[in-house]
Order: sequence, then C-alpha cells, then structure tokens
Amino acid sequence: MAIRSQAPIDQRMADAGGRVLVVCSDLFFSTQVAGMVRSAGFDAVLEMQSARAAGQLATGCWAGVVVDVESAGLDLPALVASLGDEPRARVVAFGPHVHTAKLDAAREAGCDAILTRGQISSNPQGLRVAILGDRPATGCKGSCDKHAGTPADLTLPGPMAAQE
Repeated sequence: MAIRSQAPIDQRMADAGGRVLVVCSDLFFSTQVAGMVRSAGFDAVLEMQSARAAGQLATGCWAGVVVDVESAGLDLPALVASLGDEPRARVVAFGPHVHTAKLDAAREAGCDAILTRGQISSNPQGLRVAILGDRPATGCKGSCDKHAGTPADLTLPGPMAAQE
C-alpha cells in the first residue's frame, strides 16, 4: 500500500527516492505513522509483515525506514544489515517507552534514531527530523533502475525547519 505525498521536501530528496518504508504490524498505529511520514513530505510505503520488509528494501531507493520494535517476527539486526554499508537509508526505530530492552536492542542493531510512541504521537515533526537526521544519508548508491549511473554520493539534506 503506497501513500503518496503531495510534494517532496526538496528535489534532492526526491532524487534520492523520497520513499520511507514503515514497518509496523499494529493496524491502528501503522496508519498513523504512515500519515505522519506522508505529512513530512515523504512517500510512505507501509509494510505490515516484517518478514517482507527486506524484500521491500531491495526494490529500489529509500530515504529511510521507520520500524516498530514490536512488529511480529521482526529481525531488526538483519533488517539493518540488509541496507548495507554507509551511506544508507536512515533507520528510525520506535516502541512503547516501557520496552526499554527492545529500544536498547534497536540502538545496538544500528538504528540511527530511537523514539517512543509517545514522542512520535506528540511531535510528528520529530519523526521527520529523525528520518533526515543531522548527517547526509541516502538510500541509493546509483544501483537502482531510477538512479543507475548517478553518483554514489547523492545525499539528502540535514534537518530542516518546518515547511511553511
């Protein structure tokens, strides 16, 4: 299920894919997170079955991955490893604040940002900043059909102020 944004944040992000994979098996919260991703200017692709997430990531360029640490059958270290070496799409993990062990495991697995569900719900712009991060990131090294032959250092912008 693809949810299309109305406009990319900027052309560089659109060129780098502008797509964010949302991996969440919670029907209610997954649609909320996908909507927040879309509102942040990304194309959101929702995957409710974590076992299929790595296959989705192999389909092209990704600006980021937003993962619910409570997703059934989630192998987060394998998912992060499937993205390859830096530069890669940023991975944002989230979960209930009381599940500190799962959130710590996400950090150890190599996730770029860790958020609680409460942080996402109370500050949707925080999710946008977490996806973009404070460093350049790209989900494509010029190997997908869209970017074949483009420079491997194609980067996304750092954190941006809220859109007007």
